[in-house]
Amino acid sequence: MKKIFVPIDGSECANAALDKAIELAKIYESELTLLYVDEDPDRKTIATPAVAGGSAAATPNVPDMVAGQAGTGAFMHVAKSDQMDETSETADKILSKAKSRASVLLKPVITVSMSGNPSDVITEFVNNSDFDLVVIGCSSKTGLKKFLLGSVADRVTRSVRKSVLIVR
Repeated sequence: MKKIFVPIDGSECANAALDKAIELAKIYESELTLLYVDEDPDRKTIATPAVAGGSAAATPNVPDMVAGQAGTGAFMHVAKSDQMDETSETADKILSKAKSRASVLLKPVITVSMSGNPSDVITEFVNNSDFDLVVIGCSSKTGLKKFLLGSVADRVTRSVRKSVLIVR
């Protein structure tokens, strides 16, 4: 198991998934990729890598770019094309905290922020990448809300073509 993927949103469930992923990454000496998804459907994004000594460049295929940066300690960020706003700051805070928690790992921790429908973005990102395992937190929605809206974990589990570990 060389590459582990964790979608995060700062919730208790996502943090539990992150902790389990860190535990597994330690055991298997795996690379860890963390994704934050901003649900704002009107937000336009571009992908920009920030690599030590390198320059940022736009690219439409973030998963390929992540795979291309493996082992470099690259920090991936998909940012709004105009000025950073409050949502971007939230994403940065959540990703920074998560990356800090994962700093005990020997392999690089890659962080990515994107916008759109979380289950769709996560599914597309995972299916276009070479992750060995997806570790995802359970949904905090219950009852009718979960039935009507469906949970991100449920949709992702049914849609990705990778092994998935759901953490409660």
